[in-house]
Amino acid sequence: MEKEIQRENSKTRINWIDYLKAIGIFLVVLGHSNPLTYIRKYIYSFHMPLFFIVSGLTFNPGKYDSTKMFIKHKAKTILLPYLMINLFTIPFYLYYFKILNFTSVTILDIIKGIFIANNDIIVLVNGPTWFLPTLFLTDVLVYIIYRKFKDNKNNIFIISILLLLIGYVESITSGDIIMPWHLNSIPVCTFFTLIGFLCKDYIKVQDRKQKVTKIIYGIIFILAGAIIAVKFNGSVSFGGNNYKSILLTISSIVLTMLGFSIILMRIKCKNIITDLWSFIGKNTLIILGLHKIIIFIFRYFIPEFKKVSLESTILGVIIFVICIPLTWFIRKFVPFMVGQFKNYNLVNKILLCFCIIFIICFGIFYYNYFNISEYKNLVQVSTYMAHALGGIDGQTYTNSREAIENTYNKGIRLFEVDVEFTSDDKLVCVHGWNKEDYEERLGITYNEENSVMTYEQFLNSKIKYKYDTMSFEDLVKYMEKYNDIYVMIDIGKKSYEDTKKIYTEILNTTKDKNILNRMITGGHTTDMIKAVKEVYEFKLINLYWSGDKLEKGINTQERFAKYCLNNNITSLSMAKAEYSKELIQYFKNKNLIIYVFTENDIVKAKEMLSMGVDIVGTDFLI
Repeated sequence: MEKEIQRENSKTRINWIDYLKAIGIFLVVLGHSNPLTYIRKYIYSFHMPLFFIVSGLTFNPGKYDSTKMFIKHKAKTILLPYLMINLFTIPFYLYYFKILNFTSVTILDIIKGIFIANNDIIVLVNGPTWFLPTLFLTDVLVYIIYRKFKDNKNNIFIISILLLLIGYVESITSGDIIMPWHLNSIPVCTFFTLIGFLCKDYIKVQDRKQKVTKIIYGIIFILAGAIIAVKFNGSVSFGGNNYKSILLTISSIVLTMLGFSIILMRIKCKNIITDLWSFIGKNTLIILGLHKIIIFIFRYFIPEFKKVSLESTILGVIIFVICIPLTWFIRKFVPFMVGQFKNYNLVNKILLCFCIIFIICFGIFYYNYFNISEYKNLVQVSTYMAHALGGIDGQTYTNSREAIENTYNKGIRLFEVDVEFTSDDKLVCVHGWNKEDYEERLGITYNEENSVMTYEQFLNSKIKYKYDTMSFEDLVKYMEKYNDIYVMIDIGKKSYEDTKKIYTEILNTTKDKNILNRMITGGHTTDMIKAVKEVYEFKLINLYWSGDKLEKGINTQERFAKYCLNNNITSLSMAKAEYSKELIQYFKNKNLIIYVFTENDIVKAKEMLSMGVDIVGTDFLI
């Protein structure tokens, strides 16, 4: 690794700018580690402008014959690494956020996030890389301005001031407008890049002798910038388009940048420390894409690091150190992970193939299992399932619009719903069509000759004269609207044929996998389970435990549990009269989720939960 660093540093570069970039990326890592508040305020006062100013200092328009050539080069060196870093972050993101932690983000959200590049709109799997698309647009705009006014730097300066004013006015007048690629931050970012470009010639003629007085001036400038940031202005957010007092912000940035530049320009010695620091400065892109992943790993194993503390500050330093050898490894063996495809040898090609295969395999694993993990995480943080979509105004079994909306607004995300066919074979949310259902649950006069309503009759009826009825299609629309709810489908005890008919109609109603994967399907018998599995590969299947009434093949705890294991059944449900402490513990040891229905007594519900019941089905304990 040492030889690699020395070889990197043998190329003609401006060493002090590499040192400056190294300081900048160190502060990025530290800032994302939840450091002490005053440290964070200082870091966030200038660390992003630093990179835009450096971009201006290293801006070399003479290398390009046309705007097209410039854009092509920047796309290759900025956008391609951005894309590759985020693609290789996806497996980690899926594992950390969707398997270890509950989140409703979908694969489509992740893809959108990479193209939108703004965490405030939609998740970006590698959050810190938002900076790269913004840098790309800023560099392109700077190049266009240069091509137009290259013979008059006064005009370039005037344009930079105008852009600063436009960006600042927009930031204080636009309210909560959020744009892809942080477009509303581009004017201010362009201002700093142009300032860096305009300062190039001035910096070239500076006396860089190691004069102690100038180093002292540099330290004073840095301290002055820190005081302005911490005491008077606080953190600013270029990503969030929030610059606080623009005069204080610019003062802090200018003083800090001036201080660091004065000191770093006077470093003349060459040793392993300066070589290492220079190596870091040349590879800030890799550290930018790498450090957040390492932070998440530490926080998973040591949750205390999520808090703002001295320990988190120290962790930031440790993570930065860890990034250095990993950066060397990536540069040497897997440079394609950051969009670098030059000088490939056999080892590089083999590793590239391995990484591609890994992403594909992880994608298959994720597709098959992530919904179960989301569901299990939701069960872990929940206590109750809303029986028949929840009781309302003292009424039960309404399966109504008002019930689901009322229950959802109370924070419940697990629902049970009764489903039956109408006389014209349309699915609706109703417990059934017998006399008890009409008189006690629907509050509608029972007609024995026409006991099963038509679809139109049911939807035009009012439950208990006040609640709106729902079709199954209406329920699907709620699941689309509330994409964080899971619904257990209760069709009662049915034959194989009737079960298959109902679930075929469910599949005809929606083919949206996101909705189907949030349905807890199943039944009371192995024939019902067989019918469900033949219609569609539902991710969540529930089998009803009815004790002595169970069919022969599953009429013992052992047989029941074995059948569940062999048929990918995720949960079981039972009536409250059936549960016992021994039974619950047995099924818990078999990793089955346990539902018990229906309990509205808080003391008894707590007793069930204390015995190991995962979720209590209830009407009113919500």
